[in-house]
Amino acid sequence: MIQKTPITARHPRQRGFVLTELLFAVGIMAIVLGAISAVISTQLSTQTAQKEGGTIQSVVDDLKVIFLRKSSFIGVDMALTTTLDLWPTNRVVSPGVVTSAWGSVVGASTDLAVDPTGKLLRIDIPAVTNKGCSDFAAYAFSAARMTINGQVVFNTTTSGPQVNPLDVALAVGQCADATSDFSIWFSKDYF
Repeated sequence: MIQKTPITARHPRQRGFVLTELLFAVGIMAIVLGAISAVISTQLSTQTAQKEGGTIQSVVDDLKVIFLRKSSFIGVDMALTTTLDLWPTNRVVSPGVVTSAWGSVVGASTDLAVDPTGKLLRIDIPAVTNKGCSDFAAYAFSAARMTINGQVVFNTTTSGPQVNPLDVALAVGQCADATSDFSIWFSKDYF
C-alpha cells in the first residue's frame, strides 16, 4: 500500500525572515530615511533663508516709509529699529539687539563710507550658514548693493564696479565657507 505523505512534510513552510533578508530590509530603510532627511534639511534651510530675507526686506520697507520725508537715513541704527518695533518680538534680545535666523546679531546703520550723503542703509547679517547662504543671496531684495564675506556680488551704487544682476557664480563661491557674513545696502526712495 502506498502511503501518502502530507504536503507539509514534503515542503516545510518557511517562517519569519532569514537574517540576510532582515539586514537587507534594514539597509534599504536606512537609505530611504537618509534621503528623506536630506530633502527635509534642504527644504528647512531654504525656508529659513527665504523667511529671513522677507523679515529684513519688511524692516527696510518700513524704514523707507518712516523716513519718506527725510533726505537720508542718517540716524538709523539697531536701537532705533527696535524702538520702532520693526522686528519680530521673538528676535529682539534687548533694546538695540536683534538676532538673525541663524542666531547671529544683526546690524543696521547708515553707511557714510559708501555714500557720504547718508542715502544708503546697511544691514549686516553675520554667520549665515552654508546651507542657507545661496538661497539668502538669491532672495529678491530691493537692494542696491550686496557683499558676502566682503566680496561685492551685487552693486548698482556709484561706489565700486557695477555688478548687476547678482553675480551668482561669485555668490556661490563665497558661500563655500561654513558660515558667511552678509552686508546688504538699501537706497533711499524718493517720491
